[in-house]
Amino acid sequence: MGMSPSRRDDQVEIVLKRADSKLEEWFRRSQKATRKASVGFSAFLHRAKRQSVGALRHQVDDLQMGLKKLSTRLDRVEHQPTAAPKKRRARSAPAPRAASSRKAAATRKRKKAA
Repeated sequence: MGMSPSRRDDQVEIVLKRADSKLEEWFRRSQKATRKASVGFSAFLHRAKRQSVGALRHQVDDLQMGLKKLSTRLDRVEHQPTAAPKKRRARSAPAPRAASSRKAAATRKRKKAA
């Protein structure tokens, strides 16, 4: 069962056309997938940028609020009349002590000796 050369060429051409159409289909799908992926990645980057900017804005607002509080407190401290430093109380003279323990021991020894 031999095939004629023209028929063989037709068969090869059919196979090549199928391969070409499959390749074209694969290429289009890959382009769509690439576009879809790039759109998704772009959306992700946009969201991340928005969220990070929002977080930074929140921190800056907190810092500004803290600086305002500090400024208010400093104004109060600067405008308060300064009181003279309080003087220390003088210590009272120490109370007279009872006879020292040496004297008491000497007295006991004298009593024993007598």
